[in-house]
Amino acid sequence: MSLILSHKIRIQPNNVQETYFKKACGCRRLAYNWAVATIPKIYAAGEKTSKYDISKRFNAIKKENYSYVFEVSKWSVQMGIFDAWESYIKFWKKTSKGHPKFKKKGKSRDSFYIGSIGIKVDKRRLKIPKLSSSIKMSQEIRFPGKLISVTIGKDDNKWYATFSIEVDKTYKYPHTCKNQAVCGIDMGLTNLMIVSDG
Repeated sequence: MSLILSHKIRIQPNNVQETYFKKACGCRRLAYNWAVATIPKIYAAGEKTSKYDISKRFNAIKKENYSYVFEVSKWSVQMGIFDAWESYIKFWKKTSKGHPKFKKKGKSRDSFYIGSIGIKVDKRRLKIPKLSSSIKMSQEIRFPGKLISVTIGKDDNKWYATFSIEVDKTYKYPHTCKNQAVCGIDMGLTNLMIVSDG
């Protein structure tokens, strides 16, 4: 059994990197909105679908209609579609308030996800796909283990990278500060997720 720990770190992108971040966030928002609009049409036509089918449909048209998405990591688009699908799942199960809504630039939080493939971390430097230079981090990742993913997002006009790291269940963080919040989430009999907010 293993634990998934999360570590949010402030990052300081240069102008080129920040431009890429904004583009990746925009592509994720585009894919999300496209999926939100497309999913009801598929069901209205009497067809069955899934998040993978929706992603496949988008891939079939992106070269002709949205060629600029090739400028960012494929994860940005794929996770935008997957997020839209999950929004509909919650809507259908009546676990969310109202129909999934379109995300508007400047209104919704800017963020994008990257899977472990292509991510490299060297102390206080982060390397992600499509960027030639590494991104400066304010601190090193505090947990030893396997890097699962990173989500880059903007909060209060500052950029952050939130890392998900898989560690052995026996791992214990050396110390806990008074202002460091740690929460445990019971994911069932075989999995446990612990999120460290600091």
